[in-house]
Amino acid sequence: MKFSEFARERKSVRGFKKDPLPMHIVDEIIETAKWAPSSFNSQTWKAHVVSGEPLDRIREGNTKQILAGVPPKREFAYIEEYQGVHRRNQIDVAVQLFEAMGIAREDKEKRMEWGLRGFRQFDAPVSVVLTYDKYLEPAAMTHFACGSLAYGIVLAAWELGIGCIINGQGIQQPDVVREHANIPEDEVIMITIAMGYPDYDFVANDVKSRRADNADFVKYIGLFGGGLGGVFILAIFTNRVDSKCAIFGLITSTIIQYILLKNDSINGVLFSAIGIISCILAGYLLSFIMFNNQKNLSGLTIHSIKGRKLNN
Repeated sequence: MKFSEFARERKSVRGFKKDPLPMHIVDEIIETAKWAPSSFNSQTWKAHVVSGEPLDRIREGNTKQILAGVPPKREFAYIEEYQGVHRRNQIDVAVQLFEAMGIAREDKEKRMEWGLRGFRQFDAPVSVVLTYDKYLEPAAMTHFACGSLAYGIVLAAWELGIGCIINGQGIQQPDVVREHANIPEDEVIMITIAMGYPDYDFVANDVKSRRADNADFVKYIGLFGGGLGGVFILAIFTNRVDSKCAIFGLITSTIIQYILLKNDSINGVLFSAIGIISCILAGYLLSFIMFNNQKNLSGLTIHSIKGRKLNN
């Protein structure tokens, strides 16, 4: 399977079989994932693999504190609530999950139970807690590194038929996690990854979250890119366009692309193609108005190359 297909196939797993996950498989997953990139190859991540009784104590402690009203928190700075499109993406997957599970909006009891699953690490047999050294704070590049490792872990696991979910709720009672996972005080708890064999009878595992179109979050920078491509084509493949016509085509394509930049929904590939085509059309059409006999630029265009071959 191509990587592009493999990456699209992967999805988060929120229901697991009770079968234990052998530690040699977890180690194999991390052995693959550790080749993830980090700033200057600093590899500032650490991983604590928790299972069995310690993980059960974390589930119990998390649940007890949440039900007692202890506010969730993290050990690093973060935005409490998403806004705009990010909030809409969050709501979108929540709606997918609640519809799959048959949880009505007004059913507070079932919504609470669903929320507690996250604090219980989704009842997975293994939890991989990612941390980093406190001295790295503020740790933006280390956050990138931990995210990179986390993605490597879920991909490596998926290849072996192991399901994962990157779980922020599972570490939102960090004192509980630190105590039972025996995490040193000089480490910051970043995230946890619940891991195990997928329970395919659990209907939420059928949910595949959606992704935004590239045009919604990607911008292709380089205003003259398409126009310069058009100039190149005019120079090589035409024998009537001079420098003035080519410059006119470049200016025309730049104006058109600038106008299109105001439209955030324009596709990047289409943006470049429009730049090329508009430059060629503008430059070539102007050549019919300004055409004059040009000097022989032997060997510089496809036409002069052909002529030289005939003369030889």
